[in-house]
Amino acid sequence: MQTINATLFAAAASLNAFWVLNIAKEAYPAVKEFLNFYPVTGPLLGLYVLSVAIFCFVYVLTRKMSLAAAPYYFMLSCLLFALAVFPPIYEPIVAWLIAK
Repeated sequence: MQTINATLFAAAASLNAFWVLNIAKEAYPAVKEFLNFYPVTGPLLGLYVLSVAIFCFVYVLTRKMSLAAAPYYFMLSCLLFALAVFPPIYEPIVAWLIAK
């Protein structure tokens, strides 16, 4: 059960990192440039690579822990991810960050 919970927790952390980085790449040119390490694909490849790296890192850290709330954290993260990449929510956040 610890492996399942660690996987769910790592997936949730990866989802949260993805939407945060996605907003940051649109709001801050330095983040977009950092993620654009292979210009043919643009910053999207960097976004995916960083999300997978975060998944692996968090999984290694948590695989021996007892994370009973991991399924709930995963479900909440999925909802938050769906909202954070939805254009009517995503675009005002980016505009707010750019104006700041």
